[in-house]
This record gives sequence, C-alpha cells and structure tokens, in this order.
Amino acid sequence: MILAELLIENYKHYAGEHRIELPPHGVIGVIGANGVGKTTLFDAIEWCLYNPREIENADVPPRGGIGRTRVCVVLEDARDGLRYVVERTLKSGRADAEIYREDRPETRITQGSKQVSDYVARHLIGLSHRAFVSTFFTRQKELSFFGNLKETDRRREVGRLLGLETIREAQRLIGEDRAKARAEATSLANQHEELSTGRDFAAETAAVDESIHGQEAAAAAAAARLAAATDAHTRVRAELDHCRDLEREDARLAQELERVSGDERAVTARLNAAGSALHRLDELAQVRDTLSPLAAREAEHAAAVESIVADQERAGEQRRLQTELDGSEQQTRKIAQAMERAVVGVGLRAATVPGWAWWTEDAADPIAAADRRIALVAALDVDDACETAVKLARCRTLADERDQAVTMYSRYRERLQQIETERAAVLAGGDPDAAAADARRAREAALREADAALAAAEQAVSERRRLESLTAALRAERFEDRCPTCARPFSPDEADAVVTALDERVAALRAAEARQRQQGKHLQRQAIAHERAETEATAQVRRPVDLNGRIDQAAPMVREVEHTSELATARCAQAIADAGLDGEPTPERVKEAQTRADLFQAIAKTVPLLQQLKEDAGRAVAATASVRHALAALGPVTYDRAAHAAAEAALAEARDAAARVAQIDEELARRPAYEGARDRGG
Repeated sequence: MILAELLIENYKHYAGEHRIELPPHGVIGVIGANGVGKTTLFDAIEWCLYNPREIENADVPPRGGIGRTRVCVVLEDARDGLRYVVERTLKSGRADAEIYREDRPETRITQGSKQVSDYVARHLIGLSHRAFVSTFFTRQKELSFFGNLKETDRRREVGRLLGLETIREAQRLIGEDRAKARAEATSLANQHEELSTGRDFAAETAAVDESIHGQEAAAAAAAARLAAATDAHTRVRAELDHCRDLEREDARLAQELERVSGDERAVTARLNAAGSALHRLDELAQVRDTLSPLAAREAEHAAAVESIVADQERAGEQRRLQTELDGSEQQTRKIAQAMERAVVGVGLRAATVPGWAWWTEDAADPIAAADRRIALVAALDVDDACETAVKLARCRTLADERDQAVTMYSRYRERLQQIETERAAVLAGGDPDAAAADARRAREAALREADAALAAAEQAVSERRRLESLTAALRAERFEDRCPTCARPFSPDEADAVVTALDERVAALRAAEARQRQQGKHLQRQAIAHERAETEATAQVRRPVDLNGRIDQAAPMVREVEHTSELATARCAQAIADAGLDGEPTPERVKEAQTRADLFQAIAKTVPLLQQLKEDAGRAVAATASVRHALAALGPVTYDRAAHAAAEAALAEARDAAARVAQIDEELARRPAYEGARDRGG
C-alpha cells in the first residue's frame, strides 16, 4: 500500500480542513521548524489507521474544540491501482471509523473503531500497530522493533509485511476444509457399512412388492364404495332442493298475510286519529277565546317599551361620556407621572441644577412644567462640559501611559543588568567541556560494568536452575540424570551426598546472583548520576552563548522602551499645555468633570420626551373639556330598569298570545279535512 492522500480536519494544531495530495513517486521527507506540526501530521496518520491508546481522545481536538475532528488516509494498492479510504472521526469524545473504496463510497468494507484498526493491521498494511510505528512509521530515530525480535518472530513479521502471512492463513484454511471433508466422507462410509451389515435387500424388496399389491386391491374396493356413495348423495341432494322450494313458498304466503293485517291496523289508527284531532280542535277554540283580549294590547305595550328604550340610550350615552371624562383625566395624571419619572430619572445630582427639581404643583399643570424644563435645557452649555471632560480624560490617560512606559523602561534596564551580571559569573567558572567529557566516560564505564554484573547474574541463574532440576530428580529417585562433573549415572547410595553438595552449590549461586544484581543496579544508578552531570555540564557550555544572545536581543528592546517613555512624557506635557492646565489633572477632577458632562447630557436627552409628553398633555386637556361640554348638553337623565323589565315582559306576553292565536286559527282551518276523514272511515 502507498500513502496517496491525507485529509486533516480539526486535529490538534490543524484547525479547519487541510488536504495533502502526495506525489506518485513517494515522500522523501517532511521538514520544518520546531512547533509547525510535523509530529502532529504523523500522529494524525497513526490515529486514523490504528487509534492507539497512546493518543487519547481528549488530546485530539484543537484548542477551542470547534466542530468535529476528522482524518482521512487514502491508501493505493500498487498491484491493481485500487484506492482505499480509511476515515476516523471524533465527536463528543467518541471515536468512530469506516473503510471504503474510493470508487465505491456508498459501500462500506467495515465500520467501527476497533474493526477498522483490525482490518488495517490484517489486510491493508499487514502490520500490527507496534510493528508499524517501529518500521515504516518510525519516530525519533527508534528503529528497535525488528532488532529486538527473535529470529522466528522476525521471520513472522517480515512474512506479514510481504503478504506471506495471508498465503499461510489461506493454506491453513484449505487444510482445515480438506480435513473436514475427509472426516465427513469417512463418517458416511462407516454409516453405510453399519446400516447394510446383516441385511437381505432382495427379500426385503419382495416383501415390499407383495404389500404394494395388497394395498392396490384395497384401493379398488374403496373406489367402488365411493361411486355408490356418490349416487346416493345425488338423490338426497335433489330431495333437499324440493323441500327448500316448499319452505320458500310458505314464507311468501306468510308475508302476504302479514301485509293484509297491517293495512287493517292502519285504517283503524287513522279513524282514531281523526276523532282525536277533532276533539283537540274543540279545545283550541276555547283557548283562542281566552288569548284574544291579551293579544289585542300588543301595540300599546310596544309603544311603552320604545319610550323606555329611548331613556335607556340617553343613560348609556351619559355613562359613556363619564367614562371618557374619567379616562382623559386619568391620562393627564399618567402624563404628569411620566414627566415626573423622566425628571427624577436623570439622577439625584440633577436636583442641583436650578429649576430642574419636580414640584408638587407641576402635577396639576404638566404643560407649564414641561415648558420650564425645556427652557432650562436650552440655557445649559452641554458641549462645553463634554469638551472639558474629554480634555481632562485625555491628559489623565497620557499621564498613566507615561508612568507605565517609565516603569517598563526601568524594569527592562534592570533585567538587562541582571543578564550581564549572570554572564560574568558564568565566564568566571571553569571549563564545562572537560567536565562533560569526564562525566560521559564515567557513565560509559559504569554501564559496561553493570552489563557485566547482570550477565554474571543471569549465568548464575541458568546454572542454579540446572542444578535445582538435577536435585529434584535425585530426591524423586530418578537416577537416569548424569553427574554434571563426570557424566556417569548416579547410584542410590551416592544420591544423598550429591544432593547435599548440590544444595550448597545452589545456595552459593543464589548469593552470587543477588550480589551481581545488586552491583548491577548500583552501577546503573551511578551511570544515571554521571549522565545527569554530563547534561548539566553540556548546559553550562551553552549558557554563555545563550546569555550573549539574550543580551543582543534585550539591548535594542531597552533602547526602544526608553524611546517610548520619552515620547509618552512629551505627549503628556503637550496635552496639558493644550488644555490650558497648570498641571496634570487628578483622577478625582477627571471624574468630577465627566460626571458633570454626563449629567448635562442626561438632562438634554429628556427634551424630546418632555416635548412629546407636553403634546400628549395638550390633547388630554382638550379631550377633557370636550367631554364636559357634551355632558352639560345632555341634561338630566331618568331611567327605571325595573319598569323597563316589566314593560318588556308585558310586550313579550302579548306577542306570544298573538302568535298562539294565529297558530290556533291555522289548526281550526283543517277541521273540514278531519271531519271528511272520519265520515269516510279513514
């Protein structure tokens, strides 16, 4: 597989989307200054392919954590040119991944974080994560993977790298399938042999043929019985159809008889209804005589109701005008309250301005109150107050900047002097190069001695284990093992003496092993101490160079800060002179001027609101006068709600009586029809 393309989106230092298309002839190297993202670039590839535990999800998103993290690695197969896309995303702390072919993005080869990592290791790359980062993807010159493997493990990893592991896996699967098929064939052969042993297939076939002939004769007899039963069923079906025809005719005649009986009942009911209707008409005639006098007074009651309704309308108009009067007076009070809030809302300091404070009599005449304050604002010099506040604030700001510049210059100059003093002290010391060389030689000697001590300890361990095995065999009376000295077999009489000698030798080897290991650890600690001393001496070698560089950088900065402080001092003095001041203003004076300017501006901002409230007050006062005039023109109003209700009830009763009389007349007009129905018998 060849790395063909890389897409990084919001990964560590790489905020946003970055697409890298690699040339077909391969990548020779990635160079750049420290901190530009070289290591992060390779971390992104490693994270996308394997998602190792060493790269935690919390460290992947960029600072700020905007959007999801996504890395896509495109791998091209050099044999067939197919390109595979490995895409891994991180959102809300959860990693997910998928693999698909670039020409078939809709079909996923595999999905899931672990599944993708396994597929990459087994099929695309052919290497585990550890082998990958130690060979083709090496960091910080660490080519130790194959060098530390044993011969068998190294051969296995190289086979995976060359694709031979896939062939071996296929051969293993084919062998398993071949063995499975051979086992199934053997099982079937054994089953056939077991089932056919001791059986006479010719005799069994003859018996089955005889049974078949008997069953065929029984089937013929059953067919004859079925034909006879079919004929009998046909005759019974014909008789059943005749009976059903008779049943339907009987039902038709019963239905006709019921219809005649219903006609008879209907005629009787109409005769009874005609008699009842004539009796009801006689009763209605009597009711009509009772209702006629009441219906005749409908016009009289209607006139009385009309007169009372006119009084009711005048009373309603009076209530409406009174409501409007109350509303206009309330609106005037609200306008006065709003004007008071506007005046008081400027702040307590506004009360120091003559004529601005709110008076009790202002609520009775809001128009005059607004005129007085509008005239007061026109007399204030708001622009002069604001200009004075700006000048004082600028002088104060420039004075603060001057003080900061002077303080910074003093601090920079003091720091430069400290660096120069430190450089002189370093130069006064000894030669750090010689100290570093001595420490390096001492460290190498300590490491050699430590390796020798540990090797001796391992040799003692190997010898001890061999002797312990021999001792265990002798104690178990297994005498086939030979003497390690003369190579002859042991006899039972010699076993006890040899076991005692071997135990002593094992104890001595254990003590030697402990001493060598302790000595090795001690020498390793000495090597670490020598390495630390070498590092410190090397740092001392670079120290004068670093200090000279810092001095070269700091000197121009000190001069620049000095120039800045001088400019700040000159600007401050010029601003004080331009403002006509005899000295720099105090913070209290600046605050007082700004407060005065803010107060004047706040008072001036109320003018549009005061003008609007004045216009609203004028309209409310005019509306109040108009409503009072309309009430006076309406005059006194008398309206009796109880009398109105009584008149309405009397009119409704008369109208009901008239409607009932008309309804009764319509009923009485049908008397001839009822009498004719009675005479005809329905």
